[in-house]
Amino acid sequence: MVQFKVGSTYTARSACDYDCLYAWTVVSRTAKTISVEYHGRVTRRGVFVIDGVEYCKPFGTYSMCPFIEAGRSEVVEEVEADPMDDFNYVGSRHHY
Repeated sequence: MVQFKVGSTYTARSACDYDCLYAWTVVSRTAKTISVEYHGRVTRRGVFVIDGVEYCKPFGTYSMCPFIEAGRSEVVEEVEADPMDDFNYVGSRHHY
């Protein structure tokens, strides 16, 4: 079975905005739960298994909630947003 590993970072995209990428780091685990850190806040959530792979819903269960998969650990780089992106976008709804 593929399980969550302590110290690994897992990511998920928002269902509403492809450019929104969430990242959680597993700080501890038990047989049925994991504790994940998101922006300095640690929460404990239950895990469930589908086809031998652990999954978790770090924000809880609600419509279109993101979930993470144990088999998809990723390295996340901090990307600084360019404040001029909106300004240079021709189709922007903002008029400068």
